[in-house]
Amino acid sequence: MKIASYVTLFLAVISTVCVPSGAQIPHIKIPRIPLGNHSADLPFHLTGEGPISTSFADTDKTVALPDDFAPKTYKSLFSLSTGPQGGFLLPPGAYETEVESFCLHAGTHGPSGGDGYLYAPLKGSKAAIIHSILRGIAQHREIPQSQVQTLIWAIEARARLEDLPPAIQLVAAKLLTKKELLDLDGGALGLVSGPLWEKALESAPPEARKLLETQAEIRRKLADANSTFAELERLAVLSGPPEHNGITIPRGRWSSHPGGFFVRYLPEGYTKMKIQIYVPGEHAQRSDQPSLTTVSLSTVEFDPIQDVAVPADTGAQRLGLSDVPLSSGDGRQGHYGQADGSTYKEACEKATSECTSSLNCAAGSKIQLVGKTCDPCWVSGPGMTCQRVCKCVGNGPPVSQLEPRVLDVWPNF
Repeated sequence: MKIASYVTLFLAVISTVCVPSGAQIPHIKIPRIPLGNHSADLPFHLTGEGPISTSFADTDKTVALPDDFAPKTYKSLFSLSTGPQGGFLLPPGAYETEVESFCLHAGTHGPSGGDGYLYAPLKGSKAAIIHSILRGIAQHREIPQSQVQTLIWAIEARARLEDLPPAIQLVAAKLLTKKELLDLDGGALGLVSGPLWEKALESAPPEARKLLETQAEIRRKLADANSTFAELERLAVLSGPPEHNGITIPRGRWSSHPGGFFVRYLPEGYTKMKIQIYVPGEHAQRSDQPSLTTVSLSTVEFDPIQDVAVPADTGAQRLGLSDVPLSSGDGRQGHYGQADGSTYKEACEKATSECTSSLNCAAGSKIQLVGKTCDPCWVSGPGMTCQRVCKCVGNGPPVSQLEPRVLDVWPNF
């Protein structure tokens, strides 16, 4: 029996004795979940997915582009317009950006230097909720990345909302609707222990037992008011390189994306991800490479939140992507600077300086600040963090937003 199937079966049995109660989120009352007849509900649990089920089996292993293929220049993804689905509209060209990323597989090793990652869709019984979380953080930059990650680990471990620290409950309330909060607690477990737990662990395969123990320990840490994020991270992100278990995918391998373009993922740890995209300039049909996906000349749309970067090694982490850029750079509203300060004034002044000093304008253009002041600003530790948007105005486009060289033919293999 596959590990995921065993874990699902085990949790179905445990759920007959561990009944979730109505969690109380600050300012949001969640009604008690109808329990019904557990024996009647059992077939649903047996056939259901885990909260996040995306795996290497969901990837396309076909070599989409040669591993040494690298466009000479890339345009910032955040300089593009957005489409009706909230994604970036991609005309032919090469694009890249660095965004916040999140671990979607607790109890595994973080990315190592030689790991290659392939595209797979976000799947699982809580995929829609994870999508809402990743979509919402761009509108709630005051939420630290560590708190968003804690909420994701809680969902994966099937922790009850009422067992989470108040700060994480508040994060859930900000990012999710009442319906989503209710759905989130519907498949949760409490702090399971005792003879039933021990007996189930004894009969579990080694890898399934390890996963169950990790999830149980995460639930215990989340329920402990004195636990820290560092302690939780040590459970979820194992140190050192993983024992190789799977085929070898070199770092920088391109994936053929179902959206009609090519993408590759270059992680830096589990919290940062560089995404590179290549959209060919014309249809290409190669008789010697019939497996290659052809793409159209029309503009396509890319929403990173829908994607998961998946390693070939089952002992390494699958990574969820956001559309939140790292530090200063090109954002959806233009070029921006971000800085910390002990006061709002200090943080805003530093952010303004960072924005103007890091934006290169062409000859004949000048830098213009967008808006009357910094926005957004949020409390960060003992001080504040602010962002300031600026742009180039005049005759020439900013150097950072010049069109890249577009390849109109397939590269040589």
